[in-house]
Amino acid sequence: MVASLPDWHQPQDLLREVEWVIMARYGSAMDWQKLPEAYRRLEGNVVEAPLIDISASGIRRRIADGRSARFLTPDAVCDYIAAHRLYRGDPIG
Repeated sequence: MVASLPDWHQPQDLLREVEWVIMARYGSAMDWQKLPEAYRRLEGNVVEAPLIDISASGIRRRIADGRSARFLTPDAVCDYIAAHRLYRGDPIG
């Protein structure tokens, strides 16, 4: 996501106005040298955090397979997904 920041709407304003906190995505490394120089300072905003292999597509796949995602996402999100029968591949009705 950070790599695409220069393509966002008014990215210079965001750099100026936002206090960035960046968490590394599991299994990927950021090549900070590929970013324009103005964005490289964000490397100092990367925080150490436990990395867990969780992805939205993995959560959707679990739900489609009929497995729980309760330990991967907040209960309110799971409740919404269940109430609207999202990602199950079966029509509501």
